[in-house]
Amino acid sequence: MTIGSGENTVSVQGMLTDIAAWLSGRTPSMGSLRAEAAADSVELPKLLPWPTAFAKQ
Repeated sequence: MTIGSGENTVSVQGMLTDIAAWLSGRTPSMGSLRAEAAADSVELPKLLPWPTAFAKQ
């Protein structure tokens, strides 16, 4: 999966279950996630909070 565009692009790779866990704010359990920006390893991007049923619209 690729996040961002231009100079802010980060590529996140890993098993689908780990990507889904990370995107939903859970701890990935398979240890397969890795992130790259400009072919260098980087930290996984920080995500905004997951939407809730109580979020204002």
